[in-house]
Amino acid sequence: MSILNSFIADIFEKIAVETASLARYNKKPTVTSREIQTAVRLILPGELAKHAVSEGTKAVTKFKHKPLASYPHSHWCYFNTTNMEFACIQQVH
Repeated sequence: MSILNSFIADIFEKIAVETASLARYNKKPTVTSREIQTAVRLILPGELAKHAVSEGTKAVTKFKHKPLASYPHSHWCYFNTTNMEFACIQQVH
């Protein structure tokens, strides 16, 4: 199980770093789903990227149409482009 966890963490980090690089290149202070989608397409190969983008789009659509109060835990994540660190803050309602 730790091998799979390491694999997921590694892919997540690669996508986060590429996303931050794209935001910096475009001189944007925040990342949007567009930068994340582009990073996924650059990092993951062919068909895997297509499926990842499709699932990500579905997740964002579902999140946008669901009231925030219906989530038991809210996670706020950010990527600090200065020192290249990613952090999440969890709020329990």
